[in-house]
Amino acid sequence: MQVRPGFAVAGAGPVWPKCRPGYARGILLPALQRAVSRPRTPLYGAFTQTFTAQLGALFTDDPPRRGAGRLDEALRRALPG
Repeated sequence: MQVRPGFAVAGAGPVWPKCRPGYARGILLPALQRAVSRPRTPLYGAFTQTFTAQLGALFTDDPPRRGAGRLDEALRRALPG
């Protein structure tokens, strides 16, 4: 199998270790090994999907209150209570 320099083969680690940042082995690798998934509430997905879909309007609407109002309405529809 041909692999381009700097790319990894599954399970083989980096092809060219010299391309790795200096902090990768001593800082990044241990941090990733200790990392745990953050808790995910039942509403996390609904909030994230709704927020992401409405986010652009907050930056493109003039005035931004219009986008904020639509975000508020969309979140009220997506989330209970």
